Amino acid sequence: ARVTLIVRGLVVMGGIEVHIAGLCRFLAKAGHSVELFGHAEADLPDLPEHEEWPEGVLVHRVKTLYRSRLRRPIRAAALLRAILKAHQQRKPFDLLHAHNTYPVGVVAALAAKTMRRPYGITEHGDLLAVFILNDGEGRARERDTSRHRCDARRAGQGPDLDQDEDQ
Repeated sequence: ARVTLIVRGLVVMGGIEVHIAGLCRFLAKAGHSVELFGHAEADLPDLPEHEEWPEGVLVHRVKTLYRSRLRRPIRAAALLRAILKAHQQRKPFDLLHAHNTYPVGVVAALAAKTMRRPYGITEHGDLLAVFILNDGEGRARERDTSRHRCDARRAGQGPDLDQDEDQ
């Protein structure tokens, strides 16, 4: 499957970015075609706009020139444009997975709706852990993963999203 992941930034490797990099590498090693999109800061020109990680993950850092109060909508529009352009040039993604709701979750929803593809949004945070999956036809389901996240932290492993709530 072709999986595209979106993260807010691809400059500083904080907790979410490290998690997503690991997820991308895991998916690529499992045989999926993986692309990762995120924002790049205009004042850090030494980072490449496009690169390929050893596992075959294609990384796209979308640069925008901005210095205004409207930077998030401008960056979201640039990210949406880059995703649509990339997938018009090659076979479209089978699943678009955004990490956090705003602005990248909005970008995922718009891109997926435009291309009639399914998308998922994982909201990260200490108090909220929700995964939303949309099948591309407007049907969405939401899954609270906060209990699994706490169990996974205690066990020292990642959450099992297929685990039944009563177990």
